[in-house]
Amino acid sequence: MPISVTIIALLVVVVYFSYRQTIAAYPHGGGSYTVSSQNLGQGIGLLAAAALMLDYLLDVGVGISTGVGALVSAVPSLVPHTLTICLFILLLLTVISLRGVRENGLVYMLPTYLFVICLLAVLAWGTAKTLLSHGHPHPVVAPPNLQRTQWLPLVRGC
Repeated sequence: MPISVTIIALLVVVVYFSYRQTIAAYPHGGGSYTVSSQNLGQGIGLLAAAALMLDYLLDVGVGISTGVGALVSAVPSLVPHTLTICLFILLLLTVISLRGVRENGLVYMLPTYLFVICLLAVLAWGTAKTLLSHGHPHPVVAPPNLQRTQWLPLVRGC
């Protein structure tokens, strides 16, 4: 654990000072492409841009598949439509992203705030239930009371 904390602290410090230097050198904005191109050459700048594009593409793909996976696990009747749902969400995100940065931010603001509020509500609910049960939460559905003869064949099968 101490090694993990040390590594995380080191990464935070390195990223912090790196971004401070970049902001000081490029006060009007300087992404990876701009900084790399001006300091290391056009080829490295294009490599940084390609890496960012690939990263964004993978982030969107993983995000969509995770969200749709959660949706179809909650509503199993949607399983045959998984690909269609993924493609629809991808098309929707593409159209929203083509509108521009400002409009993009305005569209994503409501779902982001809703997500944060729901996450905080779930954490508050779980904390309250844990505190009210004195750290020993009760199961929603009580486990079945198995007799020794019922579970012994299961153990032997393992």
